[in-house]
Amino acid sequence: ANRGEQQLLAYRIDTRTGELTELQRLASGGQRPWAIALHPSGHWLLVAHHGSNAIGLFGVDPQAGTLTDTGQTVAAVQPLSLAWLP
Repeated sequence: ANRGEQQLLAYRIDTRTGELTELQRLASGGQRPWAIALHPSGHWLLVAHHGSNAIGLFGVDPQAGTLTDTGQTVAAVQPLSLAWLP
């Protein structure tokens, strides 16, 4: 999460060298994306927007490593952290 530009960035990691390659930049859907949490399935990403009092849901393409904004949000007063519960 890039708080300054209100964006999410996705990277590919070369498992041999550890080198990062940027795959995608997209709007985070709110102000000050403070925390993110990837679901254990690898299919969903939550984004806590501290500045706009909301949590957004993004879809994750596990094969491509890219994100899609679902447009779904829930109100939350200044969220700072996230966790998926089993």
